[in-house]
Amino acid sequence: MPSLELRPLSVAAQENFHAANIGVCRWGDRLIAMVRTVNWVIKDALSYEIRGGDTAWKSRLLLLELDRDLRVISSAGVDPPEDLPQLKYHIDIGFADPRPFGWRGEVWFVSTFRQLNTQGLNEIVISRVSRARPNGYVMCDWHVVPSGMQPQHEKTGCLRLSVTSCGSSTPPVSLRIPVLSSITSLLRSLRKISVADRKLCRLTKAGSL
Repeated sequence: MPSLELRPLSVAAQENFHAANIGVCRWGDRLIAMVRTVNWVIKDALSYEIRGGDTAWKSRLLLLELDRDLRVISSAGVDPPEDLPQLKYHIDIGFADPRPFGWRGEVWFVSTFRQLNTQGLNEIVISRVSRARPNGYVMCDWHVVPSGMQPQHEKTGCLRLSVTSCGSSTPPVSLRIPVLSSITSLLRSLRKISVADRKLCRLTKAGSL
């Protein structure tokens, strides 16, 4: 395809981990890439092999800044929130399938997380990325986005939303957020995040991706 150009992306994962999947968003004149690294490999269609002698599947997140030529400018780990409750599932550890987006001058992302219930069901979590540490990032202002359905696996498909502030001439901001079983649950979640900012008043569906 003449319009397709492939370029390698170097991901410096920790020992026994390798890049599994990636989410990308535009951030000014750069790109932000969030990479899920994992400690396992797929041996065949029916089995996985965990590396390093570990007994659990583990995911770790990296945040990469890319320039216009898709070269890596910086790379650092994204640590889990410091205020996580007592975890209930220990077979699949960590946040997975990150999908970043920019909102109000900050980098946010949605991901799946299985450790908040004893069944290990994927739940959608939304979180802000904070550079509170000199050598990396940490998740903060996080919470689960409820689906409004009976407990089941949730995944991070995407929906494009337009966010408009009351009394402002600023053009609407387009966000890519996960498709949930109930759009009402998503709107409640974004409003919960913005409790301190009452200017946010209208969220309109702009189309699915």
